[in-house]
Amino acid sequence: MANGFVWDDHLFLENWPAIRDSKHLGEIFRGAAPPAQDKIYRPVRGLIYVIDYKLWGVNPFFYHLQAILVHLTVTVLTYLITREIVRNLGLIPFNRRLAPIITDKRRYTWLPFFVALLFGIHPIHTETIDYISASMETWGSLFFFGSFYLYLYANDMRMKTVRINANILRVASVGLAVLAFFTYEMTLTLPILLILLEYCFGRERVSGVKKTKFSIFNSQFSILRIAPYFVVAGVYLFVRVVVLGIAARSDYLAYSFFLTMLVMVKVFVRYILLLLVPLNQTTIHNLVGDFPSSMLPYDKLDPVLSQTIFDLDVLLAIITIVALILVAIKLVKTYPIISFGIGWFFITLLPVSYIIPHGGAMAEKYLYILSFGVILAAAAAAAQIGTDLKLIRADVFKQTLVYIGIALFLFYSVSTVARNRVWQNDITLFSDVARKSPNNLLANYTLGFWYGKVGNFEAAKSHYTTAIAKAPQFWEARFNLANIYVRQAKFEMAEQEYGNVLKIYPKNTVAKNILANLPLLIESNQSAQPSDDLVVNYSTKNGLKFNFPASWNIKEEKKTVTLRDADSQLTVEIEEEGKLANQTPNDHVKSQKETLGTLVNEGPAQVPNVSEAYVRVWSKPTRLPDGQVSADNKTDERGGILLQFFLFDKGKIVKILVWPADSPQMPTFDQILGSIKIE
Repeated sequence: MANGFVWDDHLFLENWPAIRDSKHLGEIFRGAAPPAQDKIYRPVRGLIYVIDYKLWGVNPFFYHLQAILVHLTVTVLTYLITREIVRNLGLIPFNRRLAPIITDKRRYTWLPFFVALLFGIHPIHTETIDYISASMETWGSLFFFGSFYLYLYANDMRMKTVRINANILRVASVGLAVLAFFTYEMTLTLPILLILLEYCFGRERVSGVKKTKFSIFNSQFSILRIAPYFVVAGVYLFVRVVVLGIAARSDYLAYSFFLTMLVMVKVFVRYILLLLVPLNQTTIHNLVGDFPSSMLPYDKLDPVLSQTIFDLDVLLAIITIVALILVAIKLVKTYPIISFGIGWFFITLLPVSYIIPHGGAMAEKYLYILSFGVILAAAAAAAQIGTDLKLIRADVFKQTLVYIGIALFLFYSVSTVARNRVWQNDITLFSDVARKSPNNLLANYTLGFWYGKVGNFEAAKSHYTTAIAKAPQFWEARFNLANIYVRQAKFEMAEQEYGNVLKIYPKNTVAKNILANLPLLIESNQSAQPSDDLVVNYSTKNGLKFNFPASWNIKEEKKTVTLRDADSQLTVEIEEEGKLANQTPNDHVKSQKETLGTLVNEGPAQVPNVSEAYVRVWSKPTRLPDGQVSADNKTDERGGILLQFFLFDKGKIVKILVWPADSPQMPTFDQILGSIKIE
């Protein structure tokens, strides 16, 4: 729980304004998400973010505590679900010779306990629990497992007496399904899983009676019980796809459905191996060759394009998948619990199978719900092996099975602790990726960024140059490398790298501005570059001093300096009016008769480094900074609020115009304003 925020946690918890005020709930329920996280619709998850932010702010400890508590609750539900299946459905004696052993009531306790124990400690879940952004999705998993258990309990196939009214349980189950669907898309498989449940453990099948005809209207498989879940899932999809127009998040790999499926069949088998023997876990897996699961536009598609269906690894993956499906079908009459576990895995895999592209072809967090099926099937198979060994008095083999179980428990526990340490911060997380995939672009770029943040410039340069060596067109890495050179006062190398950026991306205004301001950066005090936000210490010809971002454009004419950010979202005009005559600052402000629009408000302002400051707020401005024409004259449609500041210090006056006041760049202007010194 000592781990901090990593990766997308910064986007969701530190930089997403929508979670800081409940007034944004309407936006969240309409599908709002942080930048680069669009084309998802998880409104309940967004609501949880809002509530958590009000409770915990940006304290990682409480988010991690919450994630652990939710995971523990889900683990308890896996125990209850397994116990319900084993007690009433899954271990029914089809062979009279096995009856005394299979109906041993002790098995009702230890098998569910073993399944829940492995689910709770499985190292594959570290990404889901340690990664706060992923842990928010476990709320959907909690609702999902809760809904499944209530359905199972209310519709007991063995006609067990239920103390609580079954209809109440069914309504509660559907209610939890609603929450699950609107929290996390992977839970949309719930209705199909209920069909699988009915098919594997229906009354006729459980009692060993071979059906001559399958009917969805018989008492064993009632469509009326499952229909509400399909209706709710349909409502979610209608809102998401039809009303909001949110469909696929990305394109197919190499823009080919066929090639994507060749990749995915191998991914499916790797998921099974990771669940059984979780070795070489990583946040970013290589899908084919060195082609990563979390890709950048600069990752080459050659490994994907070079695949064929006759590749040995593709054929082996297809054979494995087909074999597992055939085994599930074959065992459904004799060992339905094993068939159910295998079916659970493949059904819950559907949302992340890339049939509909969702942005990430492979991720360990996808295995949270899937893992229950594999663990259940594996545990049931082990139980059956143990039963068979008991019949033949194979004590040595039984002891071996026990030792294997203990070794598996210890291996999972140690691996989980080790993986938890990987998620301490962004540097430990992506260093782990880089150790396993040294040329991974995203890992090296991210490490360069965070090493730059903490001032380890040599490590930052090493990772940036590794990324650039693999992808010379990776201008973002070149740009950040140039910034590192500036912070090291290696201005010639910085100038060369900014030039390379502009060769690749000629319209990069930020690089153009920094390159133009490079002489000013050279003159600036080096202490002004403590972070990756390069700052210019500027002095006007008349001695006015202030700081501004090196990425901004600056123009000085006579006694007026105009600043504009790279995206032209904010314009600041700073004018030195001269000395204060025989007036007080308040009298001077009152004497200003210039009308800049409709005066909305005025009064004193708190500005550091000056003795007094006043501000006027103008709506419908008729004059804008840098001589721009207002919206009323039809040449600028932004309109907005214009701020006019009057600063007084040492008998001098400085006037500032800022427009528009609702610009996202206003926090940067506040820093500029706070740095002004009148000398």
